[in-house]
Amino acid sequence: NVGLKASPDQSCSSWVHVGPADDRNVSVTIDRNTTFESRSGIVTFTDSKGLLSCRFSVSQDAAPNYSLLEREALCALYNSTDGQHWQQFSSSVGGLDISTANWATDKPLDQWYGVETNSDGRVVRLHLNEMGLVGTLPDNIGNLIYCQELWLSGNKLSGELPASIGDMQSLKDLSASGNSFSGELSASTLSKIASRLKNLSLSDNMFTGGFPEWVSTMPESCNFWLQGNCLSGKVPASVQEHPTWSRVVLDGSGKTVGEVNLQQREGYVLSL
Repeated sequence: NVGLKASPDQSCSSWVHVGPADDRNVSVTIDRNTTFESRSGIVTFTDSKGLLSCRFSVSQDAAPNYSLLEREALCALYNSTDGQHWQQFSSSVGGLDISTANWATDKPLDQWYGVETNSDGRVVRLHLNEMGLVGTLPDNIGNLIYCQELWLSGNKLSGELPASIGDMQSLKDLSASGNSFSGELSASTLSKIASRLKNLSLSDNMFTGGFPEWVSTMPESCNFWLQGNCLSGKVPASVQEHPTWSRVVLDGSGKTVGEVNLQQREGYVLSL
């Protein structure tokens, strides 16, 4: 029983704290890094007689700067979808210019057309329907982790949905119909957030493969539209049993959601 003590060096003394110690143990706690810079330091452990000594390095990555990450994601979206040729609006609301000219500038994000932020400045809605977007979605769009609504319908977007879309844990409403998105929906990372979605509109694209079974994990009150794609094969039983599947569409057609979603592009057949 020699007694132990720990001594953080000056570089980490403000965020590494020494707790109670006895003859055999000494506790050290490390504060969470809330700064946007990485940091490191040295903690030295010694016995009370100064006979034994060892040093441990402590390092922490910088805290994620979500404001910067979101700005970078939106700029990447602008650049990858030919933002310079998006549809322009000349109207104003309350004297505030709402044209897309604010995009990819240093102006606050809530002044970028179609972007809505919360009181902390985080992006919670992105509405860019029928804006003339051409190209693909950037991989880092998944950094919009506070975004609840992502509306991209009626554009000319193509390629697969980025895998990072499964990281958008706040997403409730995804509208991307009327584009040329492709890839297998059954393998999409949308499966990671399906249980949180309230609206999913991916109709009139070029998605392939079978009808995604993860639709069965979507909430009972959700809406989902997958018609007009290149899906084929048998609709999984778990999807057919979904309460929403047999709900009557409120457009006067008398067709159920299931009947509508079965209608794929010519040459592609879904069956029950």
